Amino acid sequence: MSSPFQSRIRAALLTAIVLVIGAVIWWETARHPASTSAMITAAAPRADEPAQTLSEAPARTIEPAAPVDEMRVARVTVAGKTQVLAANVRGEFQRLTVPASATISASVPFAGAEPGEVIPVQAEDGGQLQGLAAQGMVIVDSDHKVALDYQVSADDGLHRVTLRRGGESRVLEFWVGAEPAVLVRK
Repeated sequence: MSSPFQSRIRAALLTAIVLVIGAVIWWETARHPASTSAMITAAAPRADEPAQTLSEAPARTIEPAAPVDEMRVARVTVAGKTQVLAANVRGEFQRLTVPASATISASVPFAGAEPGEVIPVQAEDGGQLQGLAAQGMVIVDSDHKVALDYQVSADDGLHRVTLRRGGESRVLEFWVGAEPAVLVRK
């Protein structure tokens, strides 16, 4: 059972919701009048007119892809295939799944580094850098990038390569084996 007061409250809330939805629709149509009028006035094809073929269709312009910021991407080559990996704000690149014991060549940017500068590099989870131990040094080239070769171990799991320059770091992440299921915390 509901009292007359509760009925009035429900009616007022419903009215307010309808008004808010109407205001949002009005706002959007006021901001984009050309697109909404085109949607409203577009006529459906008539049944007595022949359908357009692909060659008769009006030409569409294709937007070019956004340029790649070379100082935010690493180029990683595994088994002859090169992939471009984007870095997040912390300098961590997208994780890449690779075969066990794969040899990886990478070009990693350091925009603030001077050509000839030496940057320490470390294989955090095993593997070999430049065919040697799990840590070493790389030299910044004239394009403000460093090149390195890394061989992941045969063990399944995460394999990280970290380059540090002062407080700045770059982390390449490689995964060997099947990816684990995603954990959802409640």
